[in-house]
Amino acid sequence: MPTPFKLTMNADIWAANTDQKLQLLEQILVLFNPSLELQTTDNYIDWTSLTVLDITDIKWSSRSVPVGNDSPIDIATIGLTTPIWINPPVKVKHLGVITNIITSIFGCADLSWAGIDGLGNDPNTGGTTSVGNIFTREVVTISDYQLQVYDGKAILLGSSENTVSSGSTLDIPIRQGTSISWNELFSQYPDKYVAGVNKLFLLQPNGSQVIGTIAIMPDDPTVLLVEWDPDTYPSDDDIITTGDREANGQRSTGTFDAIIDPQKIYPGYGMTELVPGDRFLIIEDIGDPSNTQGPLAWKSLDGRDFYAKANDIIEWQGSEWVVIFEAEKESNTLLYQTNIYNGKRIQYCWNGVSWVKSFEGEYRAGEWRLEL
Repeated sequence: MPTPFKLTMNADIWAANTDQKLQLLEQILVLFNPSLELQTTDNYIDWTSLTVLDITDIKWSSRSVPVGNDSPIDIATIGLTTPIWINPPVKVKHLGVITNIITSIFGCADLSWAGIDGLGNDPNTGGTTSVGNIFTREVVTISDYQLQVYDGKAILLGSSENTVSSGSTLDIPIRQGTSISWNELFSQYPDKYVAGVNKLFLLQPNGSQVIGTIAIMPDDPTVLLVEWDPDTYPSDDDIITTGDREANGQRSTGTFDAIIDPQKIYPGYGMTELVPGDRFLIIEDIGDPSNTQGPLAWKSLDGRDFYAKANDIIEWQGSEWVVIFEAEKESNTLLYQTNIYNGKRIQYCWNGVSWVKSFEGEYRAGEWRLEL
């Protein structure tokens, strides 16, 4: 702990005449208003780096009366005091520098009605006012870079890049533009980058965080290799099934068996022997209700037609196919499911528009952070 002391000192101003002395004093005294603030170091965590300098006394002249025939150099003296701290030798292992700022601000222009007590009704929406809907948040991170995460990699995005769709609803958009070196970002952090030790955090829509250890790609500093921790993945969501399985109170484990194109892969062709409970995410429609004759390959055992839309999840219940997740009606739903095809567990997320690879995609500033 730093020990405080009060330092007193004198500053002598040597001048050959009164006019010269006044000019020097004028340049110095205007800096004090009434004190002069000083910063002794640029260390982020040194709270003793800021101090003040006070004038306690001014001695106008060192000359005595009479001066005689000689004209000695005239000296004015300024008395100064300042608090100082003496620190013992220390070794700092972690710098607590602010790297993420969250600012709470009112979310509406007219605050005359926005009282917390009783809350009441929101005149703008007609609904009930709550603390959550009268405040919004603004999140700021170092350099405000955006982040693109895909296939175990992460790249920094600048504001000049344009989004280019990869063409598949199961893939993520790939950005094009000027590449940004991760070394450039790490240089702005107070701590040191250590490959395989430092971590990347991704904020998820449900409030959880996906965490991975990082290392810069040796031959390309614009790419960050990330080894994700599966234990931090968002939890798979159960889907209540229909028919016999729902009657028996059985629920989904949050998985499906494969992603298929039902116009190319269907029962009896390219699909293994079915057992009740088999589930598939389809990327094309099955049949059309406007047709009088449904697709033969997807009929139930009693000959009933089966129809489903692209992005639906379907299940075989032993005697018939049912749609257990109807994507067209779930535009406001966030759903996590894992594809267990061939033993490879790859998690996907329905974001209300399309299926994407779980947490992979684009993250805005404030939705991700580094821990060095």
